[in-house]
Amino acid sequence: MNKIKKFKISLRRKSISQKILRANLDLKSAGIDGEFELDKFIVGLYSSLNPGVVYKLYEGAPMELEALGLRNKEIFSACVLTLGAETENQIAQMPNAQLQTAANIALFEFLRTAVQFSAELIKEQAAKEDFETEGIEILYAPSFAYAQEPKFLADAPRTPPDIAAKILPFIFDDVNTAKINVSLDGGAVSPKAVVAFLAPWKKLKRKNK
Repeated sequence: MNKIKKFKISLRRKSISQKILRANLDLKSAGIDGEFELDKFIVGLYSSLNPGVVYKLYEGAPMELEALGLRNKEIFSACVLTLGAETENQIAQMPNAQLQTAANIALFEFLRTAVQFSAELIKEQAAKEDFETEGIEILYAPSFAYAQEPKFLADAPRTPPDIAAKILPFIFDDVNTAKINVSLDGGAVSPKAVVAFLAPWKKLKRKNK
């Protein structure tokens, strides 16, 4: 059964502000002069988000996925989440590269929160069935100009790129990403602020009393 959910994420303004400041950007030249202006900038980006997620439980990899190279997946959830397209559209119209970099740093942090939220949804679903999840395996994660991929994405296990490229069309179609306005055309994911991942399940071990 497919799960479809619209949701809101926590702002975490202070954490995002600190990451932008650590990037040593020339924010003053971009029109951001001080903490108040930076806060307004982050809140403006946040207000344009339109997060959504679709995910589906598989009890054994479908033959189509096995034929495309997905192996050793007994029980797992496939998940695709998005922040929507509006924030990316705003960033594309920013005339200053420093400003675009700051915005992309914020966008990655918003994605971090969205991934954590979505992974927790699946974890809760697994717990109801006496299972637990084993972390996530990235199928697709975006890149943004000049903004470094956050550690939580860089360090996460990844499906080999050649296999991920083959199975993404099946996953996108099967979980119905059109419901959250996410598409895949010729290998290009739209919008870019999308993360797709697998979350393997394993039987919960009961402690002996």
